[in-house]
Amino acid sequence: MCIRDRYMGGDFFRLAKCVEIVTGKDGALPRCKPFKYTYEKEIVMYAYHKKLDYFSTECIYSPNAYRGYVRELIKDLERIRPSTIIDIIHSAEQLDVNVKFKLPTLQY
Repeated sequence: MCIRDRYMGGDFFRLAKCVEIVTGKDGALPRCKPFKYTYEKEIVMYAYHKKLDYFSTECIYSPNAYRGYVRELIKDLERIRPSTIIDIIHSAEQLDVNVKFKLPTLQY
C-alpha cells in the first residue's frame, strides 16, 4: 500500500525509502519488514488458521478516498496478471532516486 500511494502521488523521495527491507537504519530503532513480499490476504489467512488475534477493518472513508480508486485499479490488474503487486514492489525497488537531494522549502 505504501508503494502504491507514494508512486501514484509522485512522492518518489519517500518511495525510495519505503521499499527498503530495513528502514530507519540511522535511527535508534531500525525496523525490518519480514512480510514485505507476502500478500496481505496470505497474512490474514495464516492468522485465521493459527487462531491469532488480528485487527481487520476497513476505514469508513476509504471507499471514496483516492487510495480506494487505486486499490480497485490494482485488483482489476490482478485479475489479468496475478503477479501485479509483486511486480509493483520490484519495479519500485529498481527506481534510482537521489534521496540526498533536498526539496526547497516554502518561505512566507
